[in-house]
Amino acid sequence: MESPGTHTECGLDSPVSWRLRQSYGCPWSYRALLRHGYNVVMMDARAHGESGGTTATYGWKERYDTKAIAMALYSSETVRLLGALGVSMGGAIALQSAAVEPRIEGVVAEDPFANLREVSYDYVGLGLSPLLGRTLFRPATMLAMHEMAKAGGFRPDDVSPEKAVTARSFPTLLICGTCDRRIPCRHAIIYQGLN
Repeated sequence: MESPGTHTECGLDSPVSWRLRQSYGCPWSYRALLRHGYNVVMMDARAHGESGGTTATYGWKERYDTKAIAMALYSSETVRLLGALGVSMGGAIALQSAAVEPRIEGVVAEDPFANLREVSYDYVGLGLSPLLGRTLFRPATMLAMHEMAKAGGFRPDDVSPEKAVTARSFPTLLICGTCDRRIPCRHAIIYQGLN
C-alpha cells in the first residue's frame, strides 16, 4: 500500500511529498520498523526530494507540514502510535514537529542540530571548528543567516529544536556520531543540559 500525498491533500501552503509505505525499499532504520510491523510515513522536507519549493526553513515551517500530514494520516488510517524519526535536519524537524503536534508520542533524532545559529557556525567553520564560524568567517555566517531569513520568511533564531523540546514533554532518543564534523556531538550535549 502506498498513498502519495500532496500539498492539496494535506492542506499545506507548499508542496510536501509524503507516502505511507509498507514496502522494504526504504533506508535501514525504516526497514527495521517495517520488519517489526510498523507502518512508516516518509516526508520529503521543503526544497528536498520530491517536495516543491526552493527554500528550506530547517523546521520552522516544516513542523506544520508534519502536523498537516499527521492530520491527513489520522483522517485516513487507524493510528495506534505516532512517533517521529529523523536524521540531521530531519531529526531537528522531528523535534520541532513534536512540540506543535501533540499526537507525536516520541522522537528518535540522529545528529539533530540544537539551533540554526549554532549549526551555521559549524558549517561556515568548514567542519574544522565552530570558532571559525563565530570569528574569522562571522561575516559569511551573518550573511547566510540574513539570506535564509529573507528567502524563507522566518527568523533564524526561532529555528531551535532545543527550545522545542522544552515546549512539550515527550520521550526523546538522541543519537550523535562522534566523527560527525557537520553536526558534532556538542549539539546533543546541549539537549542533555535541558533535562
